[in-house]
Order: sequence, then structure tokens, then C-alpha cells
Amino acid sequence: MRIALPVDVTVAAAVGAAVSETASKLGPVTLLVNDAGTPGLAGLDWQVDPDEWFECVEVIVRGAFLLCRAVVPGMIARGSGRIINIASITGIRARPPITATSVAKTALIRLSESLALQLSEHGIHVFAIHPGGRAYSVVRILRFPNSGGAVRRARTCRIALRAPCERPV
Repeated sequence: MRIALPVDVTVAAAVGAAVSETASKLGPVTLLVNDAGTPGLAGLDWQVDPDEWFECVEVIVRGAFLLCRAVVPGMIARGSGRIINIASITGIRARPPITATSVAKTALIRLSESLALQLSEHGIHVFAIHPGGRAYSVVRILRFPNSGGAVRRARTCRIALRAPCERPV
């Protein structure tokens, strides 16, 4: 069984509600894949909009933090779990003109390392992986009816939460 829940990963209450709904429909969360993000701004850092720059960092870092915060207590209680944070080559190499993404992915890698050290004694494994190039955009562009063609970037993600399985992942 699969479910899809749109959630603004920068809002703790929304994250908590999505995790609770997932657990009620599928059982306890045993695997979390953090892949929320925005493409970030492209441009010279001193010329880009600071609010949009920090939105990129917030969605990637705060989103992963809040999702981990929501699922880790249950994983600790069960003595097992897996967390996979989707990193990027931009987390280990500066990639101007997308500095916000680079900063965010570096922070995500460090968060993963820290969580791995903190949670290993509880049987929880945390990974930051760089999957390589992707054929799809992380951010969906939403067009609103009756908006005169206005668009905005979605601050939502697809949450990949996995219910228990018969064999460990």
C-alpha cells in the first residue's frame, strides 16, 4: 500500500501530522527518505533575493531535521530504523551559482553524520547519499486557476515513509 501526502516540510506541526497519518495507515515508520528541496537560486550571491536563498536552505535542512525529529523517537522505541538523506555533489564541492543548495546539502551531510553517531547505539542507521543526476525536477511548479497564469514554487515534498517489512532494509 502507498499513500501520498503533500506537506510543507518547514512546518513542524504539518510534518508531525503527516508522519502520524502515515503511521496510522501503514504502521510504524521504519524507513525515512528525505528528498525535499527547491532548486535554489542561480545567480551571484550578492545579487540574489536573500529570502529565496534562505528558503532553499530551510526546505532542505529544516525539512530533514523536522522529519527526523518526528520519526526518530518511534525508531528508538523499536530499536531499529533507517534514515536516508538525499545529498548532492554540491554538498562536497562548491557549485556557483547555486550556493544556497550547496550550503544546504553540506549541512544535510553534517546532520546525517551527527545523527548516525547519535543513533547507532539504538540500532538506527543514517545515510547521506548522492544519487547522481536525476531526470526530474525536485520542485513542482504550481499553476493556480484564475490567477492570471501566476506560478509559485511548491514548498511540499513527497514523503517516502515505509511501513514495516518482513526483511530489513
